[in-house]
Amino acid sequence: MSAYCSSIARAKQTLLEILRCIGQENPKITETDSLKEMDLGLLEGMTWEERRQKYPEVDLDKKLSLLQAPCGESYQDVKNRCKIFVEKYLEQEADEKSIIIVSHGITLRILTNTLLKRPDEDINFLNWMENTALTELSWEKESHTYQLVRLNDYSHLGELQTIGYEKWGLFATHDYWIK
Repeated sequence: MSAYCSSIARAKQTLLEILRCIGQENPKITETDSLKEMDLGLLEGMTWEERRQKYPEVDLDKKLSLLQAPCGESYQDVKNRCKIFVEKYLEQEADEKSIIIVSHGITLRILTNTLLKRPDEDINFLNWMENTALTELSWEKESHTYQLVRLNDYSHLGELQTIGYEKWGLFATHDYWIK
């Protein structure tokens, strides 16, 4: 088993807990800046309402593929980091049976879209990832592609899921599974 996480401390803490729960006490863990969350620049620390009022042109929900955060990263910046992660790490894992990746909401959406080789605009139909939700992909050796097994599965959370997630987390009017 290979384990990767963002270099942000909370991602490693989450990964260590996952590994403990599945009985993998001492696997090699690779921390990488490639999996850090998008730098939202001036948007950091603002509430959703403050963001909408001050930067109405920024739509993290339905226009993520066009996003350039003021004084922060763009969608393309994060996509490039995800591509670097794939090239530097995942492409070296061809024979590995299981790989666990712990990252952050926007970065995980972009990584998922990238691994599935979906067009950039499809990211706008990929719902926010619930905290600790599971997205599972399988590697198809013959076609050299990833196939989606489950997406943003948070059924294990039960009453621990984010309050109101069913309203704000599922904003897409288009089903990402279609295409």
